[in-house]
Amino acid sequence: MTAYLLGSVWALFAAGLGLAAEYPKAYTSSGQIWIQTSASQPPFQSTHDGTAKSQPHVSPNGRLIVYDVRESLGANLLGPLNMVFLEWSGHEVRRIKEVPMNKLDSVCGDGSLEWIDDDHVGVACEYGP
Repeated sequence: MTAYLLGSVWALFAAGLGLAAEYPKAYTSSGQIWIQTSASQPPFQSTHDGTAKSQPHVSPNGRLIVYDVRESLGANLLGPLNMVFLEWSGHEVRRIKEVPMNKLDSVCGDGSLEWIDDDHVGVACEYGP
């Protein structure tokens, strides 16, 4: 069962990678989100606060960017997973605070965001020993 689920998640992830265009693209630098809309335009910094962001992903249709925000709570401890959606202008469209990771499984350690399709984002749960 676990192998089947992992294989299905990997297939969805690989399919999503194939659909994403080279531009526009989003990435992190110094913990902030940067957006570049085309090869002829320079990238611009979309976020400007001191909270580190990670894992920006472009939707398969290229309309939105989703990234996660997890604040450090000390040595090897992260706060709850928060999802933020941006338009290409850098405008924040929606923020979902404290995605309920504990509802996935009592041993779920860390989670990462993935686009499932143009309208849905999933959280892949990573399990520790």
